[in-house]
Amino acid sequence: MGRRSSTAEICSQSIDAAIARLRELTQRDRQADWRMSFEDAPAATQCDFRQWANWQPATLNARQHIAWPAGRQVLWLGQVIEMPDALAGYPLAGFTTRLAMTWWAEQTDVYVNGQLVQQGDLFDTSARVVLTESLVPGTSVTIAVRLVSPAHDAGALVRSHFLCEPSTGGLIDPGMVADELAALQTYAIAFRPDDLETLAAAVASISWEKTADAIAFNQSLQRLRHQLTPFAQWMKQRQISWIGHAHLDLAWLWPVAETWEAAERTF
Repeated sequence: MGRRSSTAEICSQSIDAAIARLRELTQRDRQADWRMSFEDAPAATQCDFRQWANWQPATLNARQHIAWPAGRQVLWLGQVIEMPDALAGYPLAGFTTRLAMTWWAEQTDVYVNGQLVQQGDLFDTSARVVLTESLVPGTSVTIAVRLVSPAHDAGALVRSHFLCEPSTGGLIDPGMVADELAALQTYAIAFRPDDLETLAAAVASISWEKTADAIAFNQSLQRLRHQLTPFAQWMKQRQISWIGHAHLDLAWLWPVAETWEAAERTF
């Protein structure tokens, strides 16, 4: 039993390493790259990236959130994202780029290159904002976010994740393959730990030395997916049950009049 447990652990570690490496080819965490201002000036002023050098660097709390005080306080965030020609040696020209964000704010306005492209609130707390439809290496995109903290709670920008996704050429997204492997691994650990060796062996076949050649590396990912095909039918037998739930305080730290609007959004 001890040897089987040790083997499973070693296999899981190798799978974890492959998942992390696949994500590094097309993804980067941008949470620590924001600069921030508490001045609520007009958007045209706050979206001017030339002044962001005078803003203070955003600080992350223990949960890696950018937090600011409750009471409908305004926080502006800004950063410039340089479009890379590659990540970890994997070429990205022509890819669609996005910034995936999650927030806790009463109001959120997202500007890309000075243009308002997304809005949200406490009931609409995440977005995958398009930065470029087709990545051109060496160019840059400015992104600014205006957030208003809830009246009753501190606000937070929870995450900011830069994503590059293939848009042409029939390429498989390495990040999507990473997600597929993570799901397979989770189920194998819970239900069929003996299959972790098979999964680890398939992962070991990835041709990492070919990452600089997108076509050749894509063929490697296709072979990996083919090796994982036997898992498909077993995975499809798994079921997830969903139960809808909504929580609404009728009149808690907000005027009763706002309850009507909150109820409409909730339902």
